[in-house]
Amino acid sequence: MEKKEEGVAKMAMEYFQVNLPKSFLPFINHASGESIDAKVKQSLAIGMFIEKQVTLARAAELADSSLVDFIDLLQSKNIPWLEYTQEHLEDDHRAIQEILSSDDEMI
Repeated sequence: MEKKEEGVAKMAMEYFQVNLPKSFLPFINHASGESIDAKVKQSLAIGMFIEKQVTLARAAELADSSLVDFIDLLQSKNIPWLEYTQEHLEDDHRAIQEILSSDDEMI
């Protein structure tokens, strides 16, 4: 189902409703966002990203946020957004050893 808006094709957004107890409200109010809907979307997107259910880009999209703003949000909550694996560490270690070896040869 696509709609054309000013020459740009957009997917029609489908919604569903969730009922939460009012005891959630104080926690939701502490989240960033302009409305309760925005705050809940942002919180869900963060949770799905943390659980590795979605990519960083998809989480930003679900939160109706730019990638840069979503990264800033994660950083403000001390949530790591860049995954640095053991393989990355080993690659970096090899690169450092190569640089050090080439420096020794130049001396």
